[in-house]
Amino acid sequence: REAVYRQNGGTFWLYQKTGKYAYVSTSLGSDQAYLRVEAENILLASWQFWDGQSWCEDKELKLFNWNSLQSLPTVCRRITISSKGTGMTYHKDSFGSFNRVDGFYQSGRPVFANKAGKFLTVQNGMTNWGVFDEPRGGKSGGSNVGSPAGTVCPADHEAGQSKRFGMTSWFYRFDGKCVPDQTITVTCDPHTKMLNSKSTTSL
Repeated sequence: REAVYRQNGGTFWLYQKTGKYAYVSTSLGSDQAYLRVEAENILLASWQFWDGQSWCEDKELKLFNWNSLQSLPTVCRRITISSKGTGMTYHKDSFGSFNRVDGFYQSGRPVFANKAGKFLTVQNGMTNWGVFDEPRGGKSGGSNVGSPAGTVCPADHEAGQSKRFGMTSWFYRFDGKCVPDQTITVTCDPHTKMLNSKSTTSL
């Protein structure tokens, strides 16, 4: 019997059907999947994504098991979002320090909350980080502040980049539109400190 995995706090399943591939889909056992990989070599093989017409290779996508995660940096504890732009004027409560909410996940990622009662999360069905008034049930376009991409850590540089949407920075929402804000900075405790420490050591 093959193992089946469910995304923590999300709607996706990882499973193997008859054949050589393991799939990722919102419907367990479905032929309609978003991702697939050769199951025999699942930790090393290149993953593929479905673009609506054919399977395309994504060499940047990797799967980590629990043993390999032991060598990775610890999980995010606190995320700090700041801005020197007008985003602070319109959404002051959506900036500042966000602490991890223990045991609370969405879309396979932790949820963070600040003292103003705002929540930093990748809500189910979405593909980017956003600051919401509620921890669940947010609609697309409902975030006050957001990133172009939904990386594992919100402070990852790649969170501020999206070739698909043509975006190069975090944004805030005004009058129903996304307004890019190049002054928004996002740091993580402990990941940012670890990266800065490595940079100093290598000099």
